[in-house]
Amino acid sequence: MQEKIKVNLSYNVYNLLQKDMEDFKYQIKDGTPNKNAFYNTIVKNMVEIHKKESEIVREKLSNILNNHIKSNKVFNEVLESIEALYNYRIEDKTNRSHGYYISFRPSKKIEYIYDEIEQYELKDNTISNYFRNLFNDYARLPQDERERIIFKDELKTVEQAIKNNKILNIKLNNYNMELMPYVIVRTNDELYNYVIGGLKKGETFRLVSLHLYKCTNMIKSKKTFEFNNDEIKTIEQAITHGPREIERRTVIAKIKLTKNGIKKYKSMYLNRPIPIEINDDIYTFNCSHDNLFLYFSRFGIDAEILEPDNLRGQIIAFHRKAYNKYKNS
Repeated sequence: MQEKIKVNLSYNVYNLLQKDMEDFKYQIKDGTPNKNAFYNTIVKNMVEIHKKESEIVREKLSNILNNHIKSNKVFNEVLESIEALYNYRIEDKTNRSHGYYISFRPSKKIEYIYDEIEQYELKDNTISNYFRNLFNDYARLPQDERERIIFKDELKTVEQAIKNNKILNIKLNNYNMELMPYVIVRTNDELYNYVIGGLKKGETFRLVSLHLYKCTNMIKSKKTFEFNNDEIKTIEQAITHGPREIERRTVIAKIKLTKNGIKKYKSMYLNRPIPIEINDDIYTFNCSHDNLFLYFSRFGIDAEILEPDNLRGQIIAFHRKAYNKYKNS
């Protein structure tokens, strides 16, 4: 298949694809989105998932129809009719009139996938509708799962290195590092995946947390390694505070929450720090100053910073500035 493929999408799916390209840094050297490569990557890594989803739907339909239709001929005709109707689903009825389209040309490296789709998967479906359903399946997944699909090959390389205790040679801009990978973790807000590991120079051990997209320029070396007990303990303790906290400036903070503040803390997941101690309404944290400020500055009167003094002063200045703005307007 050499022809350019044009796919009509809903507003939500179209904009999600554009946002993912930006969030996952899928771009060429001048910073513009690498749309053709991005869409081809989704097709390459989603086609089996999409196929399994279709098989699950077909099996469920078969089980339902099998209880009502005894004739094999009628059974197959009805099943194919329902499948055709299901395959032509459009989740946003406004997408046609709004005209949100993407277009891409099949990559030569995976042209065989498009040929197999055309030969075996389409049946009575159209090319455009087949890929609309595939992109819809992608868009229904949480962001961290979509990231794992986009970077499926990199994820596999890291997982194999972890399993076999292999060092990864990673190039970041003009800097090369030999990373000893320990684990791949997802953030609690289901947004991103991070590779947690360590760097070692002599007796010095340093923790590293890398966003998955930064591992695209990566080679699995022949060198092996082993973490000692102290290094494992250091990594495990750091992971409890979240991958974003590793290598950031950490502070011990005590914060007093009102009843409403405790409700807010339980419901506000984004960037939520994990306490190391809870004593009634006083929460103690060991994490970054910046994260504590960004998170608790939203609480207003429902959170009082008891310590450290510099964080308390920053929160006071933040609210005083807002108060003065409204007072003088």
